[in-house]
Amino acid sequence: MHRYSRQFSAILSLTVLLALAVTRATSQERRYTFTTVDCPFASPDTGLICLTDSGILYGGYAVEPVEGGASTNHGFVLDDGRFTTLDNPLAGGTLWHGTNLNAANDRGVIVGSYTDVNSLYHGFVYERGVFTTLDDPLGAPTYTILENYDLSGPFGINNAGVIVGNYFDSNGATHGYIYKHGVFTTLDVPSAGAGAGQGTFPLWINSHGVISGWYTDALDASHGFIYEHGKFTQIDYPLAGSGNTYVYINDAGMIAGGYGDASGTYHAFVLKHGKFKTVDPPFAFSELFVNSLSNTGQLIGLYVAGIPGLTPGHGFIASPTHPGQ
Repeated sequence: MHRYSRQFSAILSLTVLLALAVTRATSQERRYTFTTVDCPFASPDTGLICLTDSGILYGGYAVEPVEGGASTNHGFVLDDGRFTTLDNPLAGGTLWHGTNLNAANDRGVIVGSYTDVNSLYHGFVYERGVFTTLDDPLGAPTYTILENYDLSGPFGINNAGVIVGNYFDSNGATHGYIYKHGVFTTLDVPSAGAGAGQGTFPLWINSHGVISGWYTDALDASHGFIYEHGKFTQIDYPLAGSGNTYVYINDAGMIAGGYGDASGTYHAFVLKHGKFKTVDPPFAFSELFVNSLSNTGQLIGLYVAGIPGLTPGHGFIASPTHPGQ
C-alpha cells in the first residue's frame, strides 16, 4: 500500500488499536511482541511501512468499495496518536489508482509512488509539503497497473537524502538505482536475470550507505542481498522455497526480512551472529510481509489472518522482548 488534494486526521481512542499479543518462542523463533495497528480510514486494508527514530510511523491504507474488488490506495502518517492521510495530488482517484508511501527518513522526507489518471506509475519525493515526481529516465514509461509493474520507483531514503529504488526496462526486467545529488546510478546484481519480472530490487539504504533488498535470477528464484563498499553479498533463508528471500539492514547492522516457504506462505526472520530465526506471530496468519526494520530492531509490516485477497490486511510492529540480545 502504499498530496495534497486533501488531508484527514483522527485521534486514536487507544494507544494502539489492538492489544499486544504475547509471543511464543521455540528453538526456531526469536521472542517478539506483536502489536497490530489499523488505520481508522481503511476499508479494509492497512499496511505499515517504516518507523523513524523519532517514533513517527508511516503506512498506507486501501479503500475498497466492493469486497474483493479493486481499491484505491492512500498514504498516512501516524504521529502522537493522530492519523493523517497523505495523497499525491497527481494521483488518480479511481479504482487501482492512488498513493503508496515506501520510506521516510528522520528529517521527514518521504519517498513513494503514485498512479496517475492514465494508470501510469511514477515515483515521488515529499519534502516540506511539496511533492516532486522522481522517475529514472532509463525506465520504460508505458507500463501500467494492468501489467502489474507497481514494484517500481524509490523505495528507500537515508538521513543524508540518498535514495534507492528501481525501474523497469522495455523488456520488463527491473534495474536498481541510487539517486544522489540529482544523479541516477544504475545498480544491478551481477547474477540477476534479464527477463521479464527478473532483475534487481533495492529496498532500503541505511545511514552508512549500505543497501539491502532482493534480486531475481534467470531461474526466477529470488535472493536477498546486501550491497556494501561495492560488493554484493547474497542472503538466502535456509527454509525458503524456491529461494524466495528479501532483506533489510538497519543502522546497527542488524538484518531482517522475509521468506516464502514451500507452501508459498511468507514469514519474517532475523539474522544475527550468522543464525537465522523465524519471527512468527502467536496468532494464525496466512501471509506476513516485512516492510522495514527500525534502528531499535522492530520489524514493521503487514499480515493477513484469513484468505489473501478476501480478508483484510493489518499493519504490525514486532518488537524484541530483549532488545540488543
